[in-house]
Amino acid sequence: MRCAMTTDSSLCLDNLIIFADRLRRDGLPVPAAGAAAAARILAGVDLSERGQARDALMALMASGLREQHIFAAAFDEYFVSEDEQEENRLR
Repeated sequence: MRCAMTTDSSLCLDNLIIFADRLRRDGLPVPAAGAAAAARILAGVDLSERGQARDALMALMASGLREQHIFAAAFDEYFVSEDEQEENRLR
């Protein structure tokens, strides 16, 4: 599943819950409250700046180089920019 970065807080939390589950399946030890903590962190981030959101979430959910690589791959696969979302719609 791929989703666009969004400023809608309810969609954001739902997407973060799904994303946290994905990270757990990939072997990252994301705690049960990880999605809620991520939503709180993203409240202070400009979601139109995808890199800021990625960096903020990575700081919370991935420690060490191995986990950061896993996180980065999962983030890039799951969260797409608005431009990518529009490009996919046009295909």
